[in-house]
Amino acid sequence: MTKQSFKPSDELKKERAESIHPLNADLQEYKNSLGDGSRPFRGLTSGFNEIDNIIGGLDRFILLAGRSGAGKTTLALQLALGVAQKTPVIIYSFEMSRNEIITSLLKTTAHRLGLDGLYTKTVELQGNDPNLDPKVAEIIEKSLTELDRTGERVFIKDSSQGIPKILPMQGDKSVTIFDDVEQVKKRFNTNEVLVLIDSVQDVVNTQNPNQVQAEIEAVNALTILQQKTGATILVTAQKNKGSVNSQDSYGDVMGSMSFIHKPNTVIELVTLTEMINKADKGDKERLQELANEIEQDAKQGNCKPMFLNVIKGRFTGTQALPLKFYGAYGYFEAGKDKNYNDIYEQF
Repeated sequence: MTKQSFKPSDELKKERAESIHPLNADLQEYKNSLGDGSRPFRGLTSGFNEIDNIIGGLDRFILLAGRSGAGKTTLALQLALGVAQKTPVIIYSFEMSRNEIITSLLKTTAHRLGLDGLYTKTVELQGNDPNLDPKVAEIIEKSLTELDRTGERVFIKDSSQGIPKILPMQGDKSVTIFDDVEQVKKRFNTNEVLVLIDSVQDVVNTQNPNQVQAEIEAVNALTILQQKTGATILVTAQKNKGSVNSQDSYGDVMGSMSFIHKPNTVIELVTLTEMINKADKGDKERLQELANEIEQDAKQGNCKPMFLNVIKGRFTGTQALPLKFYGAYGYFEAGKDKNYNDIYEQF
């Protein structure tokens, strides 16, 4: 199914720029663009129903922000793997290697299949061990089989060949993200492609001494990439280091407010520490003791309480979704763990 066009083609935009015309000249094209009821959301469906519902699917340009270790990459890959069930996905990972990304996707696949969680250490160090617990070996094998099926629609590029430019530049013959998107569109004969960039800070021009200007240039390039290719762009971003004690979600995401302005949807992961720091002074010590226990239990596969906060939803408004983060197993679930209600109430 091709994505409904909410924007005129480049040719039509050029034609309109050369002349002025009345509204009724647009109405037939507008009518043709209206949905036929077959799409549940404006954007791509990730299969993470609760997130799809609050942001209207992955639509056009989405920013996912969070502190270091918050699980941004884990959640982004979980969403991307859901999209890949039907739609091609290109993953640009500049902080993890290709094999590390595959391990993360394998762990998420196990969760999608309803199987027991997999540890990274187990997969990477014992995946071919003949003495591995047969039950674990079976989970790995089933997950690999499923990932092989989905994998025909997943493309991974890490930093081993350098970080690609976003858009082509005159005289530069290097392959850009734009070129990759167009190649995948042609290969699958579709206008629907998800591009995941982890993280956006890595595609900012570090040679530009003006960091704010460099950020603006990168975001403008990503916006042009989305508009020219029609692809959906999902980028992760590091929140400001001081965000742990901040009450300003907008300011936490990026130093440049232009970065907030361009995406259609801006979401942030709110961590355990950030929630506790919102508590009254009298409760902080008690909650911090609980947090220390949660962090230790999480290493054994238990969850950590978190929130997904929609700080900008151009088409959906703002709201928050409680989450359970199973970092050891590489996935998120929606909802609250009843044992941590005191923590969730702080947000």
